[in-house]
Amino acid sequence: MIFQETLFLDLLLFPPIILITPSIVLFIIFLRNFIKTRQRMFSYLTLLFITYLIKHFFQVGHFLKEFEETAELNFVLFQVFEMLISYILIFILEMFETDIYFSKRQMLLTILAFLTIGGMLINPGLVSYPLENRTIVSFPISIIIMQIIFNTVAGIWLIFMLDRSRKSAQSYKQKKLIKWLFAGLLFAVILPSFPIIFREQSESIPPIFSTGMVLLQNIFQNIGMLIIGIAFLRVSKSPWLLQRQKIHLLVVYAHGGVSLYSKVFSKELAFDDTLLLSGGFSAVTSMFEEVTKTPGKVKAILLEGKELRIINKETFLSALLVEYTTQASELAHEKFTEEFEKRFIYELNNFAGDVSIFKPAEEIAKQYFS
Repeated sequence: MIFQETLFLDLLLFPPIILITPSIVLFIIFLRNFIKTRQRMFSYLTLLFITYLIKHFFQVGHFLKEFEETAELNFVLFQVFEMLISYILIFILEMFETDIYFSKRQMLLTILAFLTIGGMLINPGLVSYPLENRTIVSFPISIIIMQIIFNTVAGIWLIFMLDRSRKSAQSYKQKKLIKWLFAGLLFAVILPSFPIIFREQSESIPPIFSTGMVLLQNIFQNIGMLIIGIAFLRVSKSPWLLQRQKIHLLVVYAHGGVSLYSKVFSKELAFDDTLLLSGGFSAVTSMFEEVTKTPGKVKAILLEGKELRIINKETFLSALLVEYTTQASELAHEKFTEEFEKRFIYELNNFAGDVSIFKPAEEIAKQYFS
């Protein structure tokens, strides 16, 4: 029996090492994209996956350590980083969706998270017992209850956020992405939370059963993190997939005020209004530059319930009218503008008044705003 338990613990070390390989690859991809683009989205995703990898490091260390003090330290840090994964994931989804860095709900979750983490670090009351040449560690029931409360609140919050996005989704691609994120959430956060009571009550449950719970948790979490990583890779290419705010108008116009391309998303605006708006944009930007005596260009105009974002290029201006600005709206606008300039560089430099040559820009708009 002891041989079976020891063998099972030995086998338990391999899934974290083997299954985290995709997470290492995703971490490198997000880190490289952050270094290249300096976009906040990639910095937060890098933080999420490095936290996940560090969690596995301490988890493996817990099962490898023979000395009680070292095993207990690795166990506590493993549990802390496991909680931080859910916390960071909630932060990413809410910030990316609404561009709110610290809402009241996040504050409440932060208090709950750090109360639990504080209990783990300051006075954990750990229960440990030897098994062959290893030390198995568990939390007392008070810490377990706090973990269950946090995991329950975090799971319900994540489900609520994704369900809210699903209800407001307007395209098939958005709905499909949300389904993938929900599947990732199910495997990475919700399912691994169920066996927490059994996993921690190591003295009253056979070790082969409790370690089996850890094995299943590792498998579920690695599958979930892989799904979440792939989903966010799609979002990085099409940032509008996670957005709920309304977009009213996208217009590209020459510095002289001629509308080169426009797309109306809101029923409140008519297509002919874009011609008037194009001239208005040009007049407003010119007026501000002249009155303020500054060489800088107008980048944004704030209206009640709407924001106008303007990107100034050498041969044209790109303007986006949205309900409110988020990181995703800025990223989508930047990508559209870069792709428009790249695709029509010759036509822009040799523009003679024929705006029909810019009609293929509709494909670019669909790529980044649908």
